[in-house]
Amino acid sequence: MSEVSNTTTPLRRVKRKRKSNYSLYIMSGFILALIIFTFLAFTVFFRVKSVSIIGSSVYTSDELASESGITSGQSMLLTDKDSVIDKLRTGFIYIDDVRMSLIFPSTVVLEVIPAEAAVNVLTEGGYLYLTAAGRVLEKNPVPRKGCLIISGADAAADLKPGEAFRSGDEHKPALITTLSDNGFGILTEKIAHVDISDRGNIKFNYDNRIEVNIGTYADLDYKIKFIQRVLTENIGPNTYGTLSMLTDGGLQFIDADGKKYNDKIYEQNLSTRALTTTTEETTENTSESTP
Repeated sequence: MSEVSNTTTPLRRVKRKRKSNYSLYIMSGFILALIIFTFLAFTVFFRVKSVSIIGSSVYTSDELASESGITSGQSMLLTDKDSVIDKLRTGFIYIDDVRMSLIFPSTVVLEVIPAEAAVNVLTEGGYLYLTAAGRVLEKNPVPRKGCLIISGADAAADLKPGEAFRSGDEHKPALITTLSDNGFGILTEKIAHVDISDRGNIKFNYDNRIEVNIGTYADLDYKIKFIQRVLTENIGPNTYGTLSMLTDGGLQFIDADGKKYNDKIYEQNLSTRALTTTTEETTENTSESTP
Protein backbone atom coordinates (compact mmCIF):
# COMPACT_ATOMS: atom_id res chain seq x y z
CA MET A 1 0.00 0.00 0.00
CA SER A 2 2.82 2.37 0.79
CA GLU A 3 4.36 1.90 -2.68
CA VAL A 4 1.15 2.93 -4.45
CA SER A 5 0.91 6.02 -2.30
CA ASN A 6 4.49 7.02 -3.11
CA THR A 7 3.95 6.77 -6.88
CA THR A 8 0.73 8.82 -7.11
CA THR A 9 1.78 11.92 -5.10
CA PRO A 10 4.58 13.08 -7.45
CA LEU A 11 2.20 12.77 -10.43
CA ARG A 12 -0.27 15.20 -8.87
CA ARG A 13 2.48 17.71 -8.20
CA VAL A 14 3.62 17.57 -11.84
CA LYS A 15 0.08 18.24 -13.08
CA ARG A 16 -0.28 21.28 -10.82
CA LYS A 17 3.05 22.63 -11.99
CA ARG A 18 2.02 22.24 -15.62
CA LYS A 19 -1.23 24.12 -14.96
CA SER A 20 0.71 26.92 -13.27
CA ASN A 21 3.10 27.21 -16.21
CA TYR A 22 0.17 27.27 -18.64
CA SER A 23 -1.45 30.17 -16.76
CA LEU A 24 1.86 32.00 -16.76
CA TYR A 25 2.17 31.54 -20.53
CA ILE A 26 -1.37 32.92 -21.03
CA MET A 27 -0.68 35.93 -18.83
CA SER A 28 2.64 36.64 -20.55
CA GLY A 29 0.98 36.43 -23.94
CA PHE A 30 -1.75 38.82 -22.86
CA ILE A 31 0.75 41.32 -21.53
CA LEU A 32 2.80 41.09 -24.72
CA ALA A 33 -0.28 41.60 -26.87
CA LEU A 34 -1.26 44.62 -24.77
CA ILE A 35 2.20 46.12 -25.15
CA ILE A 36 2.12 45.60 -28.92
CA PHE A 37 -1.38 47.09 -29.19
CA THR A 38 -0.40 50.12 -27.11
CA PHE A 39 2.68 50.67 -29.24
CA LEU A 40 0.64 50.47 -32.43
CA ALA A 41 -2.05 52.74 -31.00
CA PHE A 42 0.49 55.48 -30.31
CA THR A 43 2.52 55.04 -33.49
CA VAL A 44 0.32 53.55 -36.22
CA PHE A 45 -3.38 53.61 -35.32
CA PHE A 46 -5.57 56.63 -34.34
CA ARG A 47 -4.07 59.25 -36.60
CA VAL A 48 -5.72 62.68 -36.86
CA LYS A 49 -7.79 63.11 -40.01
CA SER A 50 -9.98 66.05 -38.98
CA VAL A 51 -10.28 68.80 -36.35
CA SER A 52 -13.83 69.80 -35.41
CA ILE A 53 -14.39 73.28 -33.89
CA ILE A 54 -17.59 74.05 -31.98
CA GLY A 55 -18.76 77.09 -30.02
CA SER A 56 -16.82 79.80 -31.87
CA SER A 57 -18.72 82.82 -33.21
CA VAL A 58 -15.85 85.31 -33.44
CA TYR A 59 -13.14 83.25 -35.15
CA THR A 60 -13.36 80.84 -38.09
CA SER A 61 -12.77 77.10 -37.73
CA ASP A 62 -9.80 77.33 -40.11
CA GLU A 63 -8.17 80.04 -37.96
CA LEU A 64 -8.54 78.03 -34.79
CA ALA A 65 -7.51 74.69 -36.31
CA SER A 66 -4.39 76.28 -37.77
CA GLU A 67 -3.41 78.01 -34.52
CA SER A 68 -3.98 74.83 -32.49
CA GLY A 69 -0.92 73.23 -34.05
CA ILE A 70 -2.76 69.94 -34.69
CA THR A 71 -1.77 68.50 -38.05
CA SER A 72 -3.29 65.77 -40.17
CA GLY A 73 -1.62 62.43 -39.61
CA GLN A 74 -0.26 63.06 -36.15
CA SER A 75 -1.03 60.64 -33.35
CA MET A 76 -4.24 61.52 -31.50
CA LEU A 77 -2.91 59.98 -28.31
CA LEU A 78 0.33 61.96 -28.43
CA THR A 79 -1.40 65.32 -28.99
CA ASP A 80 -0.45 67.67 -26.15
CA LYS A 81 -3.81 68.84 -24.81
CA ASP A 82 -2.40 71.58 -22.54
CA SER A 83 -0.28 72.99 -25.34
CA VAL A 84 -3.24 73.16 -27.73
CA ILE A 85 -5.45 74.92 -25.17
CA ASP A 86 -2.70 77.38 -24.22
CA LYS A 87 -2.06 78.32 -27.87
CA LEU A 88 -5.72 79.09 -28.48
CA ARG A 89 -6.26 81.00 -25.23
CA THR A 90 -3.19 83.19 -25.75
CA GLY A 91 -3.63 83.57 -29.50
CA PHE A 92 -7.26 84.70 -29.47
CA ILE A 93 -8.46 87.39 -27.06
CA TYR A 94 -12.11 86.44 -27.23
CA ILE A 95 -11.53 82.84 -26.14
CA ASP A 96 -11.94 82.25 -22.43
CA ASP A 97 -11.28 78.51 -22.38
CA VAL A 98 -11.08 75.43 -24.62
CA ARG A 99 -12.10 71.83 -24.01
CA MET A 100 -10.46 69.15 -26.12
CA SER A 101 -11.85 65.67 -26.65
CA LEU A 102 -11.05 62.74 -28.98
CA ILE A 103 -13.52 60.84 -31.14
CA PHE A 104 -11.84 57.67 -32.26
CA PRO A 105 -10.55 56.68 -34.66
CA SER A 106 -9.51 60.03 -36.20
CA THR A 107 -11.28 63.22 -35.00
CA VAL A 108 -10.13 65.86 -32.49
CA VAL A 109 -12.93 68.05 -31.14
CA LEU A 110 -12.16 71.55 -29.79
CA GLU A 111 -15.02 73.17 -27.90
CA VAL A 112 -14.47 76.91 -27.56
CA ILE A 113 -15.80 78.79 -24.52
CA PRO A 114 -16.12 82.42 -25.69
CA ALA A 115 -14.81 85.27 -23.54
CA GLU A 116 -17.55 87.79 -22.84
CA ALA A 117 -17.38 91.33 -21.51
CA ALA A 118 -18.84 91.60 -18.01
CA VAL A 119 -18.00 95.20 -17.08
CA ASN A 120 -16.90 98.47 -18.68
CA VAL A 121 -14.10 100.27 -16.86
CA LEU A 122 -14.12 104.00 -17.55
CA THR A 123 -10.70 105.49 -18.36
CA GLU A 124 -9.50 108.79 -19.81
CA GLY A 125 -9.31 107.30 -23.31
CA GLY A 126 -12.56 105.35 -23.34
CA TYR A 127 -13.82 102.10 -21.87
CA LEU A 128 -11.99 98.88 -21.14
CA TYR A 129 -14.08 95.77 -21.70
CA LEU A 130 -13.26 93.27 -18.94
CA THR A 131 -14.31 89.65 -18.46
CA ALA A 132 -15.75 88.51 -15.14
CA ALA A 133 -12.27 87.23 -14.27
CA GLY A 134 -10.75 90.68 -14.91
CA ARG A 135 -9.06 90.07 -18.27
CA VAL A 136 -8.93 92.98 -20.73
CA LEU A 137 -10.70 92.23 -24.02
CA GLU A 138 -10.43 95.58 -25.79
CA LYS A 139 -10.60 99.34 -25.42
CA ASN A 140 -13.48 101.19 -27.05
CA PRO A 141 -14.76 104.80 -27.16
CA VAL A 142 -18.24 103.60 -26.16
CA PRO A 143 -19.27 101.17 -23.40
CA ARG A 144 -20.46 97.63 -24.15
CA LYS A 145 -24.25 97.70 -24.01
CA GLY A 146 -25.79 95.79 -21.11
CA CYS A 147 -22.60 95.75 -19.05
CA LEU A 148 -22.04 97.64 -15.82
CA ILE A 149 -19.86 100.77 -16.02
CA ILE A 150 -17.28 101.24 -13.27
CA SER A 151 -15.53 104.57 -12.71
CA GLY A 152 -12.72 105.52 -10.34
CA ALA A 153 -10.82 102.30 -11.07
CA ASP A 154 -7.47 104.07 -11.56
CA ALA A 155 -6.56 101.78 -14.48
CA ALA A 156 -2.90 101.35 -15.48
CA ALA A 157 -2.11 103.36 -18.62
CA ASP A 158 -0.25 100.58 -20.46
CA LEU A 159 -2.92 97.84 -20.34
CA LYS A 160 -3.20 95.71 -23.47
CA PRO A 161 -5.86 93.24 -24.66
CA GLY A 162 -5.35 89.82 -23.12
CA GLU A 163 -3.74 91.14 -19.93
CA ALA A 164 -5.21 91.00 -16.45
CA PHE A 165 -6.55 94.36 -15.30
CA ARG A 166 -4.09 96.40 -13.25
CA SER A 167 -4.65 99.54 -11.19
CA GLY A 168 -2.75 102.17 -9.26
CA ASP A 169 -4.66 100.82 -6.26
CA GLU A 170 -3.68 97.18 -5.77
CA HIS A 171 -7.05 96.35 -4.18
CA LYS A 172 -9.26 97.60 -7.01
CA PRO A 173 -8.76 94.68 -9.47
CA ALA A 174 -10.20 92.33 -6.85
CA LEU A 175 -12.98 94.83 -6.13
CA ILE A 176 -13.94 94.97 -9.81
CA THR A 177 -14.01 91.17 -9.98
CA THR A 178 -16.24 91.10 -6.90
CA LEU A 179 -18.62 93.63 -8.45
CA SER A 180 -18.65 91.65 -11.68
CA ASP A 181 -19.33 88.34 -9.91
CA ASN A 182 -22.20 89.75 -7.86
CA GLY A 183 -23.79 91.84 -10.59
CA PHE A 184 -26.60 94.34 -10.08
CA GLY A 185 -29.38 92.38 -11.76
CA ILE A 186 -32.27 94.45 -13.02
CA LEU A 187 -30.68 97.61 -11.58
CA THR A 188 -27.94 97.62 -14.24
CA GLU A 189 -30.07 99.28 -16.92
CA LYS A 190 -30.78 102.27 -14.67
CA ILE A 191 -27.29 102.73 -13.22
CA ALA A 192 -25.12 105.29 -15.02
CA HIS A 193 -22.02 103.90 -13.35
CA VAL A 194 -20.66 102.54 -10.09
CA ASP A 195 -18.07 104.83 -8.53
CA ILE A 196 -15.24 103.04 -6.68
CA SER A 197 -12.99 106.09 -6.28
CA ASP A 198 -13.33 105.58 -2.53
CA ARG A 199 -13.14 101.85 -1.73
CA GLY A 200 -14.65 102.58 1.67
CA ASN A 201 -17.76 104.11 0.14
CA ILE A 202 -18.80 102.54 -3.16
CA LYS A 203 -21.71 104.46 -4.66
CA PHE A 204 -23.93 104.80 -7.68
CA ASN A 205 -26.87 106.85 -8.94
CA TYR A 206 -30.06 104.93 -9.69
CA ASP A 207 -32.36 106.19 -12.43
CA ASN A 208 -30.95 109.73 -12.01
CA ARG A 209 -33.08 109.95 -8.86
CA ILE A 210 -31.51 108.03 -6.01
CA GLU A 211 -27.95 108.42 -4.75
CA VAL A 212 -26.97 105.03 -3.33
CA ASN A 213 -24.09 104.64 -0.86
CA ILE A 214 -23.09 100.97 -0.54
CA GLY A 215 -20.15 101.45 1.79
CA THR A 216 -17.36 98.88 1.58
CA TYR A 217 -17.58 95.79 -0.62
CA ALA A 218 -17.86 93.45 2.38
CA ASP A 219 -21.06 91.34 2.13
CA LEU A 220 -21.65 92.88 -1.28
CA ASP A 221 -24.06 90.19 -2.46
CA TYR A 222 -26.35 90.78 0.53
CA LYS A 223 -26.14 94.56 0.13
CA ILE A 224 -27.03 94.53 -3.57
CA LYS A 225 -30.02 92.23 -3.08
CA PHE A 226 -31.27 94.34 -0.15
CA ILE A 227 -30.80 97.60 -2.07
CA GLN A 228 -32.50 96.16 -5.15
CA ARG A 229 -35.55 95.12 -3.15
CA VAL A 230 -35.87 98.51 -1.46
CA LEU A 231 -35.40 100.47 -4.70
CA THR A 232 -37.96 98.45 -6.63
CA GLU A 233 -40.51 97.73 -3.91
CA ASN A 234 -40.35 100.47 -1.28
CA ILE A 235 -39.36 103.67 -3.07
CA GLY A 236 -41.82 105.26 -5.48
CA PRO A 237 -40.94 105.82 -9.16
CA ASN A 238 -41.05 109.62 -8.75
CA THR A 239 -39.13 109.82 -5.49
CA TYR A 240 -35.72 111.52 -5.23
CA GLY A 241 -33.24 111.12 -2.41
CA THR A 242 -30.31 109.26 -0.88
CA LEU A 243 -30.20 105.60 0.16
CA SER A 244 -27.33 104.52 2.41
CA MET A 245 -26.21 101.23 3.94
CA LEU A 246 -25.70 101.41 7.69
CA THR A 247 -22.96 99.64 9.62
CA ASP A 248 -25.53 97.37 11.28
CA GLY A 249 -26.69 96.05 7.87
CA GLY A 250 -29.79 98.23 7.64
CA LEU A 251 -30.70 100.92 5.12
CA GLN A 252 -31.46 104.60 5.61
CA PHE A 253 -33.39 106.63 3.06
CA ILE A 254 -33.64 110.42 3.08
CA ASP A 255 -35.81 111.92 0.37
CA ALA A 256 -34.69 115.05 -1.44
CA ASP A 257 -37.11 117.35 0.39
CA GLY A 258 -36.03 115.90 3.72
CA LYS A 259 -32.39 116.41 2.78
CA LYS A 260 -33.04 120.02 1.81
CA TYR A 261 -34.75 120.57 5.15
CA ASN A 262 -31.87 118.90 7.02
CA ASP A 263 -29.33 120.98 5.10
CA LYS A 264 -31.31 124.12 5.88
CA ILE A 265 -31.44 123.32 9.60
CA TYR A 266 -27.73 122.51 9.51
CA GLU A 267 -26.91 125.86 7.93
CA GLN A 268 -29.13 127.65 10.44
CA ASN A 269 -27.37 125.89 13.31
CA LEU A 270 -23.99 126.91 11.91
CA SER A 271 -25.15 130.51 11.55
CA THR A 272 -26.59 130.57 15.06
CA ARG A 273 -23.40 129.05 16.47
CA ALA A 274 -21.25 131.58 14.61
CA LEU A 275 -23.44 134.47 15.80
CA THR A 276 -23.33 133.23 19.39
CA THR A 277 -19.56 132.87 19.27
CA THR A 278 -19.17 136.39 17.84
CA THR A 279 -21.47 137.87 20.50
CA GLU A 280 -19.58 136.12 23.28
CA GLU A 281 -16.24 137.33 21.94
CA THR A 282 -17.56 140.90 21.67
CA THR A 283 -18.94 140.83 25.22
CA GLU A 284 -15.67 139.42 26.52
CA ASN A 285 -13.61 142.06 24.73
CA THR A 286 -15.89 144.81 26.01
CA SER A 287 -15.55 143.54 29.60
CA GLU A 288 -11.79 143.46 29.33
CA SER A 289 -11.63 147.05 28.00
CA THR A 290 -13.90 148.50 30.68
CA PRO A 291 -11.78 150.16 33.50
